[in-house]
Amino acid sequence: MTNQSSVPAAAGEGEKAILNACASGDIEACRHFFAQDEVRGRNKLTNLGGITSADTETESGDTTSITVAPKDKLLEQAVTSRQARVVHLLLDTYPSISLDQCDGIVRAVLENPDTEVLQALCNHDRTFSSYCFDGGFRTFLTEACTLPPSQAVPILHVLLDNDADVDDGWGPGGGALFAAIVGKQPVEIVKKILSRSEYVDSRHIMPAIRQGRVDVIGALFLSGRVSANVDVAECIEEAEKQGDKGVMRLVQDLIKRNERGERSKAGRTPKRRWWAFGGCDLNSFLSTRKEK
Repeated sequence: MTNQSSVPAAAGEGEKAILNACASGDIEACRHFFAQDEVRGRNKLTNLGGITSADTETESGDTTSITVAPKDKLLEQAVTSRQARVVHLLLDTYPSISLDQCDGIVRAVLENPDTEVLQALCNHDRTFSSYCFDGGFRTFLTEACTLPPSQAVPILHVLLDNDADVDDGWGPGGGALFAAIVGKQPVEIVKKILSRSEYVDSRHIMPAIRQGRVDVIGALFLSGRVSANVDVAECIEEAEKQGDKGVMRLVQDLIKRNERGERSKAGRTPKRRWWAFGGCDLNSFLSTRKEK
């Protein structure tokens, strides 16, 4: 369903008219407004406090004044209303529109997700997919991960396909991977982010254990990106605390698999890795835990 936001009451009549055209998807009306500077006599557009005023000469020779809203406001209205054709028209007509400081447009996408609209914006500015709020603590990608999966997955794919920065957001050890796990996004999204992540650490693994996400835990441990700083004993203790035997068995099996992989490397002395516990192997570690 098209979401047509109401036009602010404070808007002038000319501004209301063009905002309504953007909201309703009236493409011909939009073309008419956008073409005012190209009609006979060519209008001179001037910026008056963020509002553009255009003097237009009619066929009778009379001059009328039309007040046009700022272009980013028109774009936000079209995005909010999911009017992809209007978004395309705006970006084609005004290629200089900047998406550098457009919190409103990003929020409009998040509140009214539409993949065609989002792709048009990413085509206009490839850095748009990595847009940051709050100096980078929150990003377009991490905020999208907070949406219900049914809404999030389509736009997450668009953002990731347009090279969104997966390492930014949520502070050290966070990024989109943490946001996707905490946001309970499907494993397909976790794997897609994981393929571009630098490392996996406890901040990623622990919430997956708490959620009992066997599919995600497996993807994390088998990624080849697990940090040496991961405390596997803590991971097992967390699984025990949650009473999830399936997760416990999975973690143990994954560690054993990694141990076997190290031993199978001919001619090499196995290095002490993140799955070693104080110099002993997993079985020894688990037996000491049973004795406690």
